[in-house]
Amino acid sequence: MNRWVLSTISILVLMLFSSCFCPLTSVNPLSDPQHPAYDERIEGAWQLASEDEDLVFLHFGKGEEKKTQMVSIEHKNNGKIDLLTFTVFPTMAGGQSYLNFNIKELFKEFGEELSGYTFMKYRFTDTNTLMLYQIDEKPIIEAIKSGKLKGEVTYKQTAAKQGRENKALQPNKNKSIKCVKITDSSNNLIKYFQTVDSKKLFPKPILLKRIKP
Repeated sequence: MNRWVLSTISILVLMLFSSCFCPLTSVNPLSDPQHPAYDERIEGAWQLASEDEDLVFLHFGKGEEKKTQMVSIEHKNNGKIDLLTFTVFPTMAGGQSYLNFNIKELFKEFGEELSGYTFMKYRFTDTNTLMLYQIDEKPIIEAIKSGKLKGEVTYKQTAAKQGRENKALQPNKNKSIKCVKITDSSNNLIKYFQTVDSKKLFPKPILLKRIKP
C-alpha cells in the first residue's frame, strides 16, 4: 500500500501502520473473537486532543455479536471528511486493557489482501480521558529473534540490474524491515505483554477527551 494513500485516512490508522512497510500483524488475537468482552468505560464519543487544525472524533458503541463498533471521523482543514467504521473487541488481562483490530476489515476498502490482527493498548486517566497506545514493532522483532515469541520477520529487497533488462531481487544491505508477523498463541502473547516493559512495547500514546457519554 502506498504511503500517500494512508495519509488521506484517519490518524488512528496512521498510528497503527506508519512504523512498518506493511502492518505488524498477529495470526491470533489476544482473546477469543467468538466470545468478545465489552468494556462500557470506552462507550461514547471522544475527541482527539491535538493542536492540528484537523478534527478527529472516535465513537465507540455496541455492535453485532457483542463486539464493539468503532467509528473514526476526521474533519480535514480543506473541508473533506474521512470516515472509517470497523469492529474491534477488547481484551482485559493482567490489569491492562487492549483493543484487537482485524487487519482484513481495516484494509478491505483499499483492496489489500491482508489478514490477522494488530493491537492497541488503552487506559483511562479519569472517566473522561482516554489514552490509546500504538504498539512498537521493535520489541516484537527482538522477541521473535530471541525465541521469546514465535513469528516471522521479512526484509525489504532491492532490484539489482543484470544486463540491460533483467532484474533480480536481492536482500537490502541495510536490512530494512518489510513485515513482522506473530504466529504465537494468544496465551503466549498475553504472557509476553505482561512480562515486557510496557513503556517500550506501547510508547506512543494519543490523548482523547470524552465529549458524549
